[in-house]
Amino acid sequence: MGNFDFVRAVFPNCADDCMKAESYIFSDPIAACAFARRAIDVLVEYLHYDVLGLDKPDHDNLDGRTNNPEFRRHVDSAIIRKLNIVRRIGNIALHDEDPNISVEQANVVARELFQIMLWTGYRFTASPDKVPLDRQFDPNLARRAMALNPQQRNKLIASIKNEREKHAQEIAERDNRIKSQDATILAQQAELERMREQIKVMQQTVKPDRHDYTYKEDETRTALIDLMLAEQGWDLRDARSREFKVENMPKTAKNPSGVGYIDYVLWGDDGLPLAVVEAKRTSISPSEGEQQAQAYADALEGLYHRRPVIFMTNGYKTRIWDDRGSGDKKSVGYPPRDVEGFYKKDELERLIARRKDARVLSAEPISLCIAGRPYQQAAIKAVDEVFDARQRAALLVMATGTGKTRVVVSLVEQLMKAGWVHRVLFLADRTALVNQASKAFKDKDHGLGKTVPVVNLLEDDKAASGRVYLSTYQTMMNLVNARELGEDGGDGGARGKSLRFGPGFFDLVIIDEAHRSVYAKYGFLFRYFDSLLVGLTATPKNEVDRNTYRLFGLEYDEHTGGVPTFAYDFEQAVKEGYLVPARVLPVNTKFMDRGITYDELSPEEQEEWDSKDWDETGEVPDKVDANDVNRVLFNEDTIDKILGTLMTHGIHVEGGDTLGKTIIFARNQAHAEAIKARFDAGWPQYGGTFARIITHATRDAQALIESFEDPEGEPHIAISVDMLDTGVDVPEVVNLVFFKPVMSRTKYWQMLGRGTRLCADLFGPGKDKTEFLIIDCCRNVAFFNEHFEESNGYTGRSARERLFLLRLGLLETLDRASEENAGNSERLASAAFGGSDDDLTHYRSGLVRILNGIVGGMDPDGNVLVRPHRLDIETLSNKDWWASVTNDKTVRAAGLAGLPTTFDDGENTGTMSNRTSARWFDLRVYTYELALLRAKAEASGDVGGVDGADGGASGYGVEEPGISPDKACQDIRGVAEQLLDPQKRNIPAIAECAELLEAVAGEDWWTDVTVPMLETARKRIRTLVRYVNNTRRNIVFTDFEDELTIEAESGVTGGGDVAAVDMERFREKAGAFLKGLENDITLARVRMGSQLTELDLRRLERMLLDNGVGSEQDIEAAAELNGGFGLFIRSLVGLDRNAVEMAFARFLDGKRYNARQIRFVNLIVRELTANGVMDGSRLYEPPFIDMDANGPEGVFPDGRDIDVICDILDGVRRTAIPLQKTA
Repeated sequence: MGNFDFVRAVFPNCADDCMKAESYIFSDPIAACAFARRAIDVLVEYLHYDVLGLDKPDHDNLDGRTNNPEFRRHVDSAIIRKLNIVRRIGNIALHDEDPNISVEQANVVARELFQIMLWTGYRFTASPDKVPLDRQFDPNLARRAMALNPQQRNKLIASIKNEREKHAQEIAERDNRIKSQDATILAQQAELERMREQIKVMQQTVKPDRHDYTYKEDETRTALIDLMLAEQGWDLRDARSREFKVENMPKTAKNPSGVGYIDYVLWGDDGLPLAVVEAKRTSISPSEGEQQAQAYADALEGLYHRRPVIFMTNGYKTRIWDDRGSGDKKSVGYPPRDVEGFYKKDELERLIARRKDARVLSAEPISLCIAGRPYQQAAIKAVDEVFDARQRAALLVMATGTGKTRVVVSLVEQLMKAGWVHRVLFLADRTALVNQASKAFKDKDHGLGKTVPVVNLLEDDKAASGRVYLSTYQTMMNLVNARELGEDGGDGGARGKSLRFGPGFFDLVIIDEAHRSVYAKYGFLFRYFDSLLVGLTATPKNEVDRNTYRLFGLEYDEHTGGVPTFAYDFEQAVKEGYLVPARVLPVNTKFMDRGITYDELSPEEQEEWDSKDWDETGEVPDKVDANDVNRVLFNEDTIDKILGTLMTHGIHVEGGDTLGKTIIFARNQAHAEAIKARFDAGWPQYGGTFARIITHATRDAQALIESFEDPEGEPHIAISVDMLDTGVDVPEVVNLVFFKPVMSRTKYWQMLGRGTRLCADLFGPGKDKTEFLIIDCCRNVAFFNEHFEESNGYTGRSARERLFLLRLGLLETLDRASEENAGNSERLASAAFGGSDDDLTHYRSGLVRILNGIVGGMDPDGNVLVRPHRLDIETLSNKDWWASVTNDKTVRAAGLAGLPTTFDDGENTGTMSNRTSARWFDLRVYTYELALLRAKAEASGDVGGVDGADGGASGYGVEEPGISPDKACQDIRGVAEQLLDPQKRNIPAIAECAELLEAVAGEDWWTDVTVPMLETARKRIRTLVRYVNNTRRNIVFTDFEDELTIEAESGVTGGGDVAAVDMERFREKAGAFLKGLENDITLARVRMGSQLTELDLRRLERMLLDNGVGSEQDIEAAAELNGGFGLFIRSLVGLDRNAVEMAFARFLDGKRYNARQIRFVNLIVRELTANGVMDGSRLYEPPFIDMDANGPEGVFPDGRDIDVICDILDGVRRTAIPLQKTA
C-alpha cells in the first residue's frame, strides 16, 4: 500500500506518475521530482480545461495555467504555492545539466504532491469520499525502485517533453473541432458538462476539509527556505550546508550533551562560515529563534574564529542579526531587523569584512574639492555621527541650490574609503535628476572620476557591474524582479537565475526628494534593500510630513514638527551668501482671476465668441471658468500682457539691453505653444530663437537644454511644462514666470530653486547676481507663504485600491450586523435589500468572490513586491477565511489593498480608458452602498462600537470613503443625465437602458433605494460611462481685451536694535549708500577683514560727509556707540564669509571636531559675516547657549578651544581699529 493509492479513484491519469514519484525518493531524487512534475502537469491541464472549463491562458503551459487568474480563483493560494514548488524543483530535474536535488527535497516534493492530490481530489471530483483526509504522507509506505541510469533518465526527460508537445497539439486540435461544431467533440463536451454537474452535486454534501496543509519545521526548511537560498545563488549540495553538527553548545537541562545541529550554514570560499540560518515553523515568529541562533553563532565562532551573520526565518518572514561591530569581540553590531530575503555570498563576505575594515566615520576626512562649503561638511559630519551610533538612516533637509548632490557624492567617497559601503544606489523621481547626479558622480574634478564605476540604469540596465548605480524609482521597481540569467518563464530551469538585485546588493541607498508621495508609491524599495539610507529633500523641515521622519527613524511632534539629521534652509543660505534672494512681482489679470463671461464682452468680442468651435455638439457656453483659462482657452491679450510685464520688469543683462535667462512655467503643452506664438508675434526681431519650448514633447529637448545652459547660447527664454522645474541648473537664470497654479509644496520649492544659484560677473566684471525675480501670475508665493496645513501623510490611492477597500467595507458591514444577532441581519435584509435574504446572500457572495480572487491573484513567488505579504495572502486565499469578516480581519485584509494581482473582476469593459471610467462609476455606487448599509445597520440596532485601535470611523476596520454619499449620488445622477442627452439616444446600448437612466436621473428613484437596485444600476450603467466623456471642449484661441494688475513687490526685510531714532536713520542711509559702492577698494578692505589704517577711516568719513549721508556729529556718535568708526562701518557692510572662514580654518584643521562643534563655529561665522564684529561674551548668549545647557564649555569640553575662539574674535575685531603709532 502506498500514499497515492487513492489517486486511481479520483485522478486515474495521474496515478502512475504519483506512485513512481514516491518510489524514487530515496534511490533517485531527480527521477522522483521529474515524475511529480509530470503528474501535476496532467492534473492542472485536466482541472483547467475539463473540470473548470477555463479558456486558454496567454501562455499555455503549466506555469501559465497554474497562475491563470481564473484558475487561481478556484484554487487556494496554499495549493498554488505547493504546485509552484513541485513545478520549480521539477524544472531543475528536467532542464538543468547537473541537477542538484537532495533526498530531502524529493521527499518534500512528494509530500507536496500528496497534499495537492488530497485537496483537489476532495473538491474537484465526484468521489470525495475516496480521499483519505485523515492520513499524512509517509515516505516509508512506498515501494522502493532502483535508480535510473543516465540513459533511462534521459529517455524519461525526453518522453516528458514530447508528451508536453503532444498535449499542446491535442488542445489546439480540440479547440478547432469545437469551433467547427464537430459531433464527436460536442458529445465529449456534453459528457464534461454532466461530470461537472455531478461534482457540483457531490460538493454540496461534503464536510469541511480538516486536513492540515501547513508546513512543519523540516518541511518549511526544504520547501520554502531552500528555494529562497537558491534564489540568491546558494548551492546547498555540500553536506555541511544542512544540519551541521556542533559539539560546543552550552550544556543545559534540555541539552546536557552540548551537541547541536544548525539548520543551515552558509560557507565562504575560504571554508569559513559566513552565516547561520535558524529555521522555524511557519506558524512561529522568527524572533523566537534568536537565542538558539546566537548560540549556534557562538559555537561556530569558537570553532572557526569568525563570527557568522545570523538569519532567522519561518519561510514567510526573515530577520538578520549582525551582532558584531567593527573592532574586537566586545564591539556592538546592529540589533535584529526584518529583511526581505537572504544575502548572496559576496554580500555576506562584504558585510563580514566590514567589521575589520570599517573605520569610525567621525574621524574620517571629507573631500573639500567635492563638498568644500562649511555647511556641506557639517551635513556629512551629522550623517557620520548617526551611522557611527549604529543608526541606519539619515535625513538631510537642504534648500535647492545648496549642493545636496555634492554632499552625497562626498559622503559616498568618504564611506567607500572608510570601508563602510561598496555599492550605492541613488534614486530620483525624474530622469533629469538621475542624469544630473550621474554627471556629478563621474566628474573628474568634483566627483569620483574614473576610480569608481558608475552605472546609469536608465541608459544601461544590463551593465555587468558597478559601484554606484543610479535610477528612477519606477525603473528600479521594475528591475527588482529581474533575474541574473533572464526571467524564469516557468518551464525553464531555476538554478543560476538568482535575483540580480537582492536585498543585500546595495550597502547605501540615497533617496532624492524624500517625501510622502515617494514613500507611498515606492516605499517598498526602501524596505526591500537592507542598506543604510540617506534621504534628501529641499522641502523646508517644518513642512516635511511625519511619515517621512518616521521612515528615517527621526523624532516628530505633532505641534513642533520633526528634527532632521541636518537642515540648511533657503533663508539661512541667502543670509550666508550661498544663494540669492527672490524678489516677487505679483501680477494677475481679470480673466485669470475671474474667468471670462460672455455678457461682459464687447459686441465685437461676443461675435468672435459665437464663431468659435467650442465642442462637437455646437453648443456655445456663456462663461469660461478661471480654471479653464490657459488650460483649454488661450487668450492672446492675456498672454501678451504677461509677456509684456516680463520684457519690461524682468531683470536684464548686458548693460540692460538683453533680458536675462528666463524660465516660463506653462500649464500644458498647448499653453506653451500659445506663449511661444505670442512672443514671436510681439518680438519678431529675435527671429524665433530667443524663446523656445522645452517640454517632454520637444524633439531633441536635451540639446535645447544644453544650449539654454550655455551663458552665451540661446534660447534666453525657456518655456517649460513639468520639465525644467527640477534637474536643470542654470546659474544665469534671473527671471521665473509662474504662469500656472502650483499645488505641490515640493514642486513649488523646486521651481523656486531654478533662480537661487549664485552667478559671478553676471552683469559685468565684479557685478555678481544678487537676486532673481519671480513674476507670479497665480498667487503661488502668497499661497505658500501662508504656511497652510497639509494632510499628514495621506496620498491618493489608486482606483483598484479604493475599490478593494470599499468592497471590504461592505462585507464587514454586512457581517457585523449578523454578528450582533440574527434579528439585526433580518432587519438589515429588510431595510437595505427589500426584504430579500437571497439578494443579501447573493450580494455577499459576489463581494467574497472578487476579494478572494484579487488576493488569490497575488503571486509571492513571482513578484518581490508581493512576497512580504505571503502569509496573509495564503491565509486570505482560503475561501473559508471569508465566511465571517470581523473588524480584525478587515484591518488585516486592508493591508493587501493595492498589491499587484493578475485577477480580473470579470466586469471587463474593453480598453483601458473604458475600464477607468467604469471603475470611476463603481467607486461612486459602492460609496453610496456603503453609506446606505452602515446607516441601515445602525437603524437596525447595530450601534455598538467594535473594539480595536486600528478601526476606522465608528469602529469599522475600513476608513470612510474619500467622497461623501451626497457627492456620489450627485455624480451618479449626473452620469445618467448626460447619457440621456438626445444626441446619445441613437447609441443602442444607451437606448436599451433609457428607462433605468430616466429613473436614476430623477429624485423618486433614490427614495428608499435598496442595494439590489444600486447594483443593477451599477452593472448596467458602468459600461456606458465611456460615452459621457466623448464630448470634450475643444482648444479655443481668443483675442479679448484683458485687464492687467501689478501688485506691490514683496521681499525679505530685517532690522536690528539701535541707540536712538537719529542714529537709526543714519545707519539706514549709510548702509544704503555703502551698498552701492561694492567695488570701492577701501570698503573691500573692510569686508575682507584687512587691517584698517587711519587713512582708511578718514576716506570713509569723507565719503559719507561729501555725499550728504550724515553730519560730523552723526559720525562721532556712531564711533562712540560702536567702539570706533571702523567697527561701525564693519557692522554695516559685514565681513566676507570666505575671509571669516579663513580666520577659523587653522582652528578647525587643528584637530577633529564633531558635527555639533562645527555647527557652533558656523553660528559664529554667520554672525561675523552679517555683523562684521562679535565680542567673546556673545558666546554665552542665545543662540550659542541653546546648544548645550553648560554653555560653550559643554560643546567644547577642552576649555582651551574657547580661549582660542575668543582670541580669533578679538583678532577680527582689532582689524577694524587702526593701529596706534608708536613713539
